[in-house]
Amino acid sequence: MVEVNFDTEFAVVRFWAKGQGVTGRRNGPKSCPKPETPGSIDWYQLDAIQLNCRAGSVFEVGLDYEVKSGWTAWEEGGEAFMCSLFEHSDGHQAAIGLRDYEWVEDNFDLAVQDAATLPSKSWAKYKAKSSAEPEFEVSLALAKSPADDMEALSPWLYVDKILKF
Repeated sequence: MVEVNFDTEFAVVRFWAKGQGVTGRRNGPKSCPKPETPGSIDWYQLDAIQLNCRAGSVFEVGLDYEVKSGWTAWEEGGEAFMCSLFEHSDGHQAAIGLRDYEWVEDNFDLAVQDAATLPSKSWAKYKAKSSAEPEFEVSLALAKSPADDMEALSPWLYVDKILKF
């Protein structure tokens, strides 16, 4: 199992991969360009898990989190990515982004066997069609003081823009 953990202001986050015939490593934190968003971002991180798969290997990649006190969370989607959004009672906004499992299937030599997006847990089970080294990215962002509704979208836009598509 390869696992990356984040203890953020908004959630305790676990990004993981496991399976038979698969080895891997953390490939991050990664540098990324700072995209423009309507409001400022106070903290962000782009991280990844790099896997080594043999043809026929079956493995799972997932993300789960525990929301911290004072925060609420919900799941959203975008074109080719999944996003968990967080809001604090003080108005802080945060987001976690992952590539959508269908995008992964279309762009890596993998076949989706099963997948689920549940509150606080998303995962997908894949079968490698050939030997490969897919890289699964996760992006996180926090805005502590958005001034309006447009600035409140900044973490969602940021996690989308720093993922490599």
